[in-house]
Amino acid sequence: MDIRHLYIRSIALLVLLSGPLVVYAQRQWTLDDCLEYAETHNLNIERLNTLVSQRKTALDASRSARLPSLNAQIGENLVFADNPELLRAIMPDGMAEALDTRNDMSMTTATLDFSVPLYNGGKTVNRIKADEYALSESSASRQNAVKNLQMQVSVYYLNCLYYRSLANVAREQVRLSESLTSKARSMVREGVRPESDLVDAEAQLAADEFALSDAEGVAALALLDLAQILNVEPDGFDISDPDIESQAESILLPSADELFSSASVSYPSIREMSARISADEYRLKMAKGDYLPKLSFDAKAFTSYDAFFHKGYAHNAGSQLDRNLIGIVGLQLDIPIFNAFQARTQVRMSEYSLKNSETDLNQAKQNLKKDIQKAYYNASVAQRKLQSAEKAVKAAEMSELYERKKFDSGKGNIFDLQTAGQKLLQARQNELQTRYEFLIRYRILTFYQN
Repeated sequence: MDIRHLYIRSIALLVLLSGPLVVYAQRQWTLDDCLEYAETHNLNIERLNTLVSQRKTALDASRSARLPSLNAQIGENLVFADNPELLRAIMPDGMAEALDTRNDMSMTTATLDFSVPLYNGGKTVNRIKADEYALSESSASRQNAVKNLQMQVSVYYLNCLYYRSLANVAREQVRLSESLTSKARSMVREGVRPESDLVDAEAQLAADEFALSDAEGVAALALLDLAQILNVEPDGFDISDPDIESQAESILLPSADELFSSASVSYPSIREMSARISADEYRLKMAKGDYLPKLSFDAKAFTSYDAFFHKGYAHNAGSQLDRNLIGIVGLQLDIPIFNAFQARTQVRMSEYSLKNSETDLNQAKQNLKKDIQKAYYNASVAQRKLQSAEKAVKAAEMSELYERKKFDSGKGNIFDLQTAGQKLLQARQNELQTRYEFLIRYRILTFYQN
């Protein structure tokens, strides 16, 4: 194989390997792509996911508190005593006979404890319910954060489309100015128009090119803002251009009262506050449980094994462990009498926390109602502005067409044509602004609806 064939194959292999990378670099992100990526890569959402996992673990721990407990202890003790009378009273008869002036020995003990809570003032049941609602609260808090993030990303995305559309309008204006300049140059060369028309046309072309550069810069900055809020590298990042020309005209806005009626129950921030109130109610019941007695069933088994160091004397381990085995079974009742007002203080603190949560819920509902009313008003005004802007574009197009025909026939002047063109450009920019403003306002309104 010669060098040339080897080089060609190497280039082909590089192209194949780099194919997926090129496709990824040229990928155009849709709005759904941006929303999905933002939800899975946002640090605040990640923190709330961790909080949900913590609440799940706390709930599992509360449920496990109903189970019995079983513990074992094994101890090894060394006893050094020269006086046999100190040990004879606690030693078995067989071993007590062997006591003299050297009584160093080892003692091995084993204990098994078993306990079952029978009643603790309802604290376990209430703790489980409180942790269940705490889990619901953290889940709703996460959903609320996701909604706010999606709303923010949607606004940034539509802003990108808006500034890109303005750049396209500016680009079309440059194309028209280039055509007008070329036509003016030809007409001046033929002596049909004065040279001042060509100077005016070239000046207008330069102004339009400057406006295009500015619009492209603003569009690039808007795209950068979107990339940064998504935490993606801006190099190669681009978004798709959906067809929105016919989306705004047929949209029917839901009433603000209907939106609030459903959102006041199902919106994440409201569900978060409602779950917090329920959790605080059960925490209050938990605190009141400290006023009540507690009952538990306890069982214990104890045994030991003893051996002297210097006498070579020891009972059989099995028989000694069996002989020293002690079993205890009983019920334990704890009755609270006085605990330095700790129970009363905790009850009062829980009552204050519940009251604050109820106030937070009312405040959240008031804020939600105001936000919905404002969102509906903004969307309604933007829709009416869009209808007026569309009429202004049609009127400006007719005016510009009339002046262009006059200029082409030699009856008009370039100043009037340029003025009509600028009015048309301004009308198109206003129409784009109101269209995207309405889409942004409507998008915000739909977040309260879904």
